[in-house]
Amino acid sequence: MKNRYIIGAIVLLLFVSILPANAAQRAEQMISIGGGYYAGMTGAACDITFKLPKLIFSSDDLYLRIGIAVTDSTNLTPLKDWRRFAPLYIDGILYIYGNTYIGGGLNFPLMVSDNEKGNLGGEAYFGSEFYVYQRSKVFAEIGYGIVRRLEYERFEGLHFIIGWRYDWVTAKEEEKTDKMEKPQAQAAEVTKPALDVVREPPASSNAAENEALQSELARIREYIDDLDNRINKARRAGNIKKVAELKTLKQDAMERARIVKGKIDRINGYSLY
Repeated sequence: MKNRYIIGAIVLLLFVSILPANAAQRAEQMISIGGGYYAGMTGAACDITFKLPKLIFSSDDLYLRIGIAVTDSTNLTPLKDWRRFAPLYIDGILYIYGNTYIGGGLNFPLMVSDNEKGNLGGEAYFGSEFYVYQRSKVFAEIGYGIVRRLEYERFEGLHFIIGWRYDWVTAKEEEKTDKMEKPQAQAAEVTKPALDVVREPPASSNAAENEALQSELARIREYIDDLDNRINKARRAGNIKKVAELKTLKQDAMERARIVKGKIDRINGYSLY
C-alpha cells in the first residue's frame, strides 16, 4: 500500500512541476499547512517560510522555513511501542526552477507522548507548488525524514506532505509595494514619449539639441535597465510568457535608443555611414 502512495506522490510532483508558474514573483513570507507522512509516520504540519535577505546570500530563491508537526507512529510500530511526537523543524529551501524546490534541515521533538527526551533528527525533500487562486496554492513534497527519541531510538521513513500554501504579505508590505510601483509607472510615462517618437531637434542651437537628446537617451537607458530587472524576476518565477513580452519591449527600446544615439552622433560631427 505504501508503494502506491510513493508512486502517486512522484506522479503528482512531476505533474505539478511542469505546470507553468503563474505568479510574477514569490512573496517575502509564506504560510503552509499540510498532512501525509512525516519520517514514515502519519501526521500533519504547519509552518511559515521567510525569504532570506540578499545581504546574506546572492540568490533571490533561498528561503528559511520554521514549523511544527504532529506525528503518530501507529502505522510503523506495534501498539505497545506506539509514540506520538511534536517535532519543531527548521529547513532551508532553494527554488531551482519556477515553483519547484528542494529543501532540508533539522528537527527536534518538543513533545514525546511518553515524556522521554527527544533528540536531533532531520529531513530532506523535493517539492513543487501551483497557484490555484491569487496567492493561494497547493503543494506536494516527497523525501526522507528521521525523528529521534533518546539517543538510541529513531523513527524514519517517507516524507510525503500535500497541503495548502498562502503567499502572506502584510498590509504594510502592500503599501510599500504600491509606493515603489508608482515612481516606476511615472518613469514609464515620462519615457514613453521618447520611445514613441524621437523629437525633432530644436532650432535654437546645436548645444540645446544635443542636451535634449542626451537627456532622452539617458531616460531610455533607465527604461531598458528596468526591463532587464523585470525580465530576470519573471524568468526566476518561470513566467515564460511574461519574459517574451518584456523582451519585445526591450527590443523596441533599444531601437529607439539607436535612433537617438544616431542623431547625437550627427550633431557632434560623426557619420553613421
